[in-house]
Amino acid sequence: MRRLVPRRNQDEGIALTAFNGDNSRDFSWPAFCTIQLVYVCRFYSSSANGRSFKKFAGIEKLSAQLNPSKSIKEIMNHMNKLKYILTVGTIIACISPLMAQQKRISPHETISKAIDGNRVMIVYGRPYTKDPKTGQARKIWGELVPYGEVWRTGADEATLLITQKPIVMGETTIPAGAYTLRTLPDEDGTAKLIINKQIGQWGIGPGSYDKDQDLARIDLKKEALDAPVDQFTMAISENPSGGGILKMVWENTAFSIPFTVQK
Repeated sequence: MRRLVPRRNQDEGIALTAFNGDNSRDFSWPAFCTIQLVYVCRFYSSSANGRSFKKFAGIEKLSAQLNPSKSIKEIMNHMNKLKYILTVGTIIACISPLMAQQKRISPHETISKAIDGNRVMIVYGRPYTKDPKTGQARKIWGELVPYGEVWRTGADEATLLITQKPIVMGETTIPAGAYTLRTLPDEDGTAKLIINKQIGQWGIGPGSYDKDQDLARIDLKKEALDAPVDQFTMAISENPSGGGILKMVWENTAFSIPFTVQK
């Protein structure tokens, strides 16, 4: 049985120690917030817990008394949307103090798209081809983003992926929750998208990437662009054949990967 005990950490302020049997592990406050949110999402994502929650909240009885024409499904859909909004807001709020310790160089953007009833969100930095200090144009693939090295897929903080429901990329099922996206390009033109369970960290430097926390490495599709793109851009769109497509473009290259929502 896991229990949490608050304590004082000289370097990070308030922290908590999680005890699980004979094992214990220390967490900073931002990490603790994120961990608890993941537990909550997993708890309510199961059908059994969903039924218990409806019974506990009295939703079935309330819907029959106040509005018999409104289905339980409609009410739960509204509650799930609210829960998702609160969860995303809390995740970002929890990791913001950690990010404030570093200085951003590039603009940042949050993109979001509902695919087959599942909202997928990405928070990332958008660097330009030109050097922000000198204004000189830079060669991106193979130089600024070296081949054979893991890239943070953007700038500044590690790129954040949040999915409301489990999604499937390649042969990998990605459970609902928050993840870091990284990219591993190769000189032969291939590239892999890395889904990593470590979140809330700066994109480069000590402790920024733990390979042991990789959930999956998935092949990306590469395409040449007709016109160069000056600013790194990510997009989530609907796939005509079903599901969605995650796409990233920069300089003269586009990488993409399709995904589906787990039923």
